[in-house]
Amino acid sequence: MPPIQKNGSIKINGFSRQWNAGDTPDKYLTLGDIDEALKPQLFSLSNITNIINIPNTSTLDKFPLL
Repeated sequence: MPPIQKNGSIKINGFSRQWNAGDTPDKYLTLGDIDEALKPQLFSLSNITNIINIPNTSTLDKFPLL
């Protein structure tokens, strides 16, 4: 995502956040901010396998350690 264009802030229910023009999303967003949209709790290995439509036949030894 491109940098934000204008300075700003938000205050809601005791929560506050501020940002400056030029900040990128990694500077002003947290995973908690987008948790509702991403719904990570819905993803299990089984669900991901079904979404990408790849058979679940690979074993762990097929994945190199980085």
